[in-house]
Amino acid sequence: MTSGNLVSLQAYKEVGGWREDFFIDSVDHEFCLRLWKGGFKVICYRASVLRHNLGKITRHRFLGREFCATNHNYVRRYYMTRNALFVARDFLFDYPNFSLWIIRSLLVDVAKIVLAEDDKLRKLCSMARGFKDFVLNRTGKAPFL
Repeated sequence: MTSGNLVSLQAYKEVGGWREDFFIDSVDHEFCLRLWKGGFKVICYRASVLRHNLGKITRHRFLGREFCATNHNYVRRYYMTRNALFVARDFLFDYPNFSLWIIRSLLVDVAKIVLAEDDKLRKLCSMARGFKDFVLNRTGKAPFL
């Protein structure tokens, strides 16, 4: 998450900083991938504590398996989908496994929404709109929100 990052000013300038046209979501992944591609190290200090909610997590069971749903609202679902697809496309050849993980995660999110979340239709429509805007190469703040 970009919250709590400590970044070398030299590295920030060299790779171009964060993508402001993403508005929210995937900003951190995209930036870290550019840092790696630029030869910089990305270090995650797991002992640090940052009070930050990732949606409103709820636990569920389906076919004997437990899973968590994040319950992000439809606005976040739009940005999560659109921006993740840009990252997957932009880094497909440099980091193919990560790009495939992104696509898989989006598909799993669809299943979790259908199985466990409220406001399903609006969230799924927002994800479809995020996909459409990705195909049309649109970034920035979405005018419909």
